[in-house]
Amino acid sequence: MDDDDTINAVCTPGGYIFVYTGLLKLIQDEATLAAIIAHEIAHAEKRHSVKQIISSLGIYFTIYIGLTIFLGSDAASLINLGSRIGGEILTLANSRSAEAEADFMSFEYLKSTKYYPGALESFFVLIEKKEKEEGGTTDKRMIQFLSTHPLNDERIGENRKRLNLIGNPKATAENLYSERYQIIMKRAFGSD
Repeated sequence: MDDDDTINAVCTPGGYIFVYTGLLKLIQDEATLAAIIAHEIAHAEKRHSVKQIISSLGIYFTIYIGLTIFLGSDAASLINLGSRIGGEILTLANSRSAEAEADFMSFEYLKSTKYYPGALESFFVLIEKKEKEEGGTTDKRMIQFLSTHPLNDERIGENRKRLNLIGNPKATAENLYSERYQIIMKRAFGSD
């Protein structure tokens, strides 16, 4: 756990998972936390961050070597800066694909527990609400183009499709574990 108001959880290339306190304070129930951690476990299991690093390094290395051979090291350094930006844009689609896969795996993990399997959706809804409160941009096409994550409404739609396939179970106090989560959060962070 990282004591930071950032609303995020991350999985490092070594498989370590960090959850920021900002995330813990935002979410309302234990099932959502379980879904987020399951999402990060999926990233670790599928080695998404390692694959991303290898992909990025491969693109940069290939471009730099090619430019150095044909243009010399000074010109290659300048052009490499532009190609790095282009390389980042090329890897965004792969990042979104990894996020979609982690969302799916999180759902599958939670299906085998007592938690509500669609709990990840409540996190997406909370994030959308927070973005609107903070005056977030409304141009979803630009957000999607530059984002490493699929749009929240796309993720919500996919989550609902998965729920429909398993009989559309409903979120309840029993499968969200919201009361227990609130008690733990009050103990950990006080009454705010």
